[in-house]
Amino acid sequence: MQYYKEFVEDAIRNYNSLDYEHIDLYKKYSVSIPTDIGMKGTQDISAEDEVNDFVEKLGVRFDAIISDAFCRSGSESVRILKAEEVGKDIIEGKIFKSSEDKLAAFINATASRFVVIDAKSGEKSLNILVYTKSTMPVQFIVNVGEGAKLELFEFHASKAESQIVSPTLHEIVLGKEARAEIDIVHDEDERTSAIGMLKSVAAERSRLKVNFVYNGGAATKARSLMLADGLSSEITVNEIAFGNKEQKFDLYNYMINSKPYTTALLESGAVLDGSAQCMLKGYAKVANGTKAANSRITERGILLSPDAHIDALPDMSIDYSDEVKATHSAATAPIDSEAIFYLTSRGISEESARKLFITAFIAKYLSNMDNGIAKEVAMSLMLNKLENGTFGNAHEISAKGIWAVPGKKRR
Repeated sequence: MQYYKEFVEDAIRNYNSLDYEHIDLYKKYSVSIPTDIGMKGTQDISAEDEVNDFVEKLGVRFDAIISDAFCRSGSESVRILKAEEVGKDIIEGKIFKSSEDKLAAFINATASRFVVIDAKSGEKSLNILVYTKSTMPVQFIVNVGEGAKLELFEFHASKAESQIVSPTLHEIVLGKEARAEIDIVHDEDERTSAIGMLKSVAAERSRLKVNFVYNGGAATKARSLMLADGLSSEITVNEIAFGNKEQKFDLYNYMINSKPYTTALLESGAVLDGSAQCMLKGYAKVANGTKAANSRITERGILLSPDAHIDALPDMSIDYSDEVKATHSAATAPIDSEAIFYLTSRGISEESARKLFITAFIAKYLSNMDNGIAKEVAMSLMLNKLENGTFGNAHEISAKGIWAVPGKKRR
């Protein structure tokens, strides 16, 4: 306990001393989320019956549930610890240091739940729900052992009665020749601002794929540091944000090739309506001595409203150029009028053609998910938002109509 207390005190010192933005290029393009939202005073918390009703309505089986009222795990691979239960072994093994980032320091100092996922051997598939009505910082420690495989789906939801912040921090460590897919879907409500921190390290010949889906929340600030640190390791990040009304997204990914024959790829996409805003900040670094490394940053956006705005800001630092493949690109635009005309000329209504175009753009990113449940949940949420303009209100997830052409009846 004393060791944890010292860890928290160090995190608080770092939080008070660090700037929110430490890269000059991105200081102008930033969403600020006050971290003291919901940290003071009393708040309503989720009743167990409320969470169970939410799960039943959603229709997804979760191996573990983390809420501000209770936590439970039905899997031996998932341990849920309160802060005071965190031991020296976890703290000494942490890869996200408080000195690296102000928001990471904040979560290190205030985390009320630690979720330890051990996939040391074999193949594991896990579904985890994070559901809250109050500010509840959570840390995920994910360890995938040598040669092991993990498929992890996380669904983050909230039902706040006042303004809150939902902070999560992920640490993902892959052993040699490990395989992991992490699918993180956000559908928080309009009173919730989300902070997401993620750091990963991939060992020799390991493969990590992370899929982020941002559908809910008043404002989202996400930062990821992805390190391809082993010979011939590979990290792929796919992210898609679908925003409307006044939603804001600040999405930053730092991809690093640090060993020869490594691969670090980022595909970022955003679809915005209303007066929503999104900043896609992808940064790639090809370090010295990384022969035959492959690095790519791609950012794409669609604007559905003249008041919506996307800042696509890819950047790259290449310290080594021997047989290296390194590219970055960005493009944003309204829906292609010629594509809409082509579809309407084939008998599809203009509204259906517009929805089809948007759905196809979103599906491009969701198709990178190998987890069928995560893919179905993400597409169902986004289609519901496309049809009704709402988010953060879980509905029954159904495959009906998800992959069908809008406006066409199934036979």
